Amino acid sequence: MLPGMLPGHKKYPHIFSPGKLGKLETKNRIKYASTETNFNYRDGYVADKEVAYMEAQARGGAGIVTTQGAYTDPSGEGKGYVGMMAIWDDKFIPGLKRIA
Repeated sequence: MLPGMLPGHKKYPHIFSPGKLGKLETKNRIKYASTETNFNYRDGYVADKEVAYMEAQARGGAGIVTTQGAYTDPSGEGKGYVGMMAIWDDKFIPGLKRIA
């Protein structure tokens, strides 16, 4: 579908034009909102299924894609759901880099 044929294009003509957020340039001004997938491991490590899911979202049409939330306490305090990513230790960085 061409941009001129997309719903809302006439009402919001700039939504499909490139955008800029600080130094980040995007192909359009559409943002894929974060979603709770529950794909990650119970211990907070990023799972392959989460990486594949985020790659699929990045290949879609949105100019910006964001991930789900992450918890910051080793005891799990503040963890909102079973498959939530953890960021309380550097050991999680390799998995997080895979979805960056």
